[in-house]
Amino acid sequence: MEIIKNRPIPPSGRNGRARLSKYDIADQMEVGDCVVVADRKEAAAVTRRLIRADKKATRRQLPDGTIGVWRIE
Repeated sequence: MEIIKNRPIPPSGRNGRARLSKYDIADQMEVGDCVVVADRKEAAAVTRRLIRADKKATRRQLPDGTIGVWRIE
């Protein structure tokens, strides 16, 4: 056994790969950006992701029946 110094920790997840989520797009949103999702469940997930990152969000139903999630502030 040996001690290895300054070796970076690999990302967690299956097979050492980082686990990607379809909601990672919320991390890239800037104030005023909108993401259109298919249903309320997806809208809630994107909103929750923004709130956990200390960002404010709002969601509205669009005329075509989809839902938009906006980052505000």
